[in-house]
Amino acid sequence: MATRKQSDRKAKTTEGSILFVAAECRGMAKIGGLGDVVRDLAATFHGMGRAVSVVMPYYGVLECSSEEIAVFDAPFAGKSWKAGLHRSVLPDGVTVWLISSEEWFGGPYRTVYVDSSQLGHGPFEDDATRFAFFSAAVLERLEAGPEFSGVEVLHCHDWHTGPLLTLLEHEQRHAELRKRLKTVFTIHNLDYQGSRPWQGMDGGRPGSFGSWFPLVAGTLLNSGKAKEYEDPHNPACYDPMRAAVRLADMVTTVSPTYAREITMPDEPESNFVGGRGLEADLGTLATLGRLPGILNGIDYAQHDPKKLPVPYDVDMKDWRLRRIQGREAFVDGIPEWVRELAGRHGERFANREHVLEAVRHFEPLLWKNRTLFVAVTRTVAQKFGILLTGMKDGRTLLEHILDRPLALIVLGSGDLEHWLDALMQRPNALFLNLFDAGAATRLYGAGDVFLMPSDFEPCGISQMISMRYGCLPLVHDIGGLHDTVIHGETGFTYGGGSLQAQQKTLLSLVDDVVWLRENRAQRWAGMQEKAMRARFAWTTQAERYLEIYSSIRSGNAGA
Repeated sequence: MATRKQSDRKAKTTEGSILFVAAECRGMAKIGGLGDVVRDLAATFHGMGRAVSVVMPYYGVLECSSEEIAVFDAPFAGKSWKAGLHRSVLPDGVTVWLISSEEWFGGPYRTVYVDSSQLGHGPFEDDATRFAFFSAAVLERLEAGPEFSGVEVLHCHDWHTGPLLTLLEHEQRHAELRKRLKTVFTIHNLDYQGSRPWQGMDGGRPGSFGSWFPLVAGTLLNSGKAKEYEDPHNPACYDPMRAAVRLADMVTTVSPTYAREITMPDEPESNFVGGRGLEADLGTLATLGRLPGILNGIDYAQHDPKKLPVPYDVDMKDWRLRRIQGREAFVDGIPEWVRELAGRHGERFANREHVLEAVRHFEPLLWKNRTLFVAVTRTVAQKFGILLTGMKDGRTLLEHILDRPLALIVLGSGDLEHWLDALMQRPNALFLNLFDAGAATRLYGAGDVFLMPSDFEPCGISQMISMRYGCLPLVHDIGGLHDTVIHGETGFTYGGGSLQAQQKTLLSLVDDVVWLRENRAQRWAGMQEKAMRARFAWTTQAERYLEIYSSIRSGNAGA
């Protein structure tokens, strides 16, 4: 933790500014795409001369240094908790404010998400409490801290910030603050909503909305207002995602197609993921013009094939040859690369011994001459479940894919990692059970095809990155994948009206893709060039957000 400074130190104000409230920000702490979006959108605003900053939890171990600006008391769960406010400035000039708490972001809670089952609690149930505390602390600084006196727009990201919007609306002492602030809430992924019981304590710990904010809970429950924020699948629970959807001045999500999908109910029989119980609320917003889908972008300065060990890009005359040379160098260097990853990540590289053994028996020429599929992903049901589900003959789709004349490298971790490790006992498959940004970049540059078979995908960033490197994405035709990948031009898409139909279509498409790459070199190179020239720049999307901020300031939101 940073060295403490004087608690009354004056911090720089952010006049007329935008404040992002989020659980993650790349460069400080990041787990998924949320951290990329917060960082890149804030950096884009900053580059446009807009006053913007980010506030997030101080998880104890961060990627950037910081200084402590203030120590303050945050009311939460019936008592006053000591919290710290820290300031850090990222290399692109974005200021990040950090809320520290030894109780909620120290000790075993020094990371974004914590599997609290290892602490004798329910799996990840403590996270909702941690972010509820964070919400209360942010509001406390918005009320009293000089650093936020100029904030006009509060842009909240995902379910973690639902308690903040609930308190802002219903806690009487925030009435004047609510009049001053305009609020935007962005849905990044409806699959995670952070629901917790309205009432009750878990072993004497604050674990319910009523234990977090007893006065507000009493008001909501006694007035019947709580019904508006209850989990649609469990009325006894408060749903912070739903609360934010109903309370923000404007709700956005991260792609136009996903904005349409979430206004429809889930259809398990057709393997369609829609509104996750919130489709009625979201449908109402869409009708009012208050649910725009704004596609995420990527930072093209960060993702540049010219920065690879064998640099290439489509503006080079010999870019195709240089890319092939880079891929061959990567394949030849896999044994040393894996050893380096194992040394760097230690115990986090859970299957390192298996991988090292696989690499020792690995046939370089087999990999070099075959179509190389790569995946950089969380190995969870949403991302990879279709591959590990059995087909008519009882064998998984992944087993069928690995029967083809191709090679596959998967980089990632998650709930399915043990299943994936067990199924990839093939000389043409390699599973690296970790996430490493440098390794991911190498895979984008080496792969022929980027495999992204998500059941649903609000936006997706990996497919945009893979296109920049000429690694053609093969994706499910849903959400942001539909909005970014053009079938037969910049990548490949598949669909189907059931899980079985999707499996069959995907397997057939894999065969077509392998044939195309091996037999139509000129067409393949043309698709690579189109993919590498495609741009999903943040500047365009930032302008759309600025229009939204202006509309809610003027009272014309949805008009």
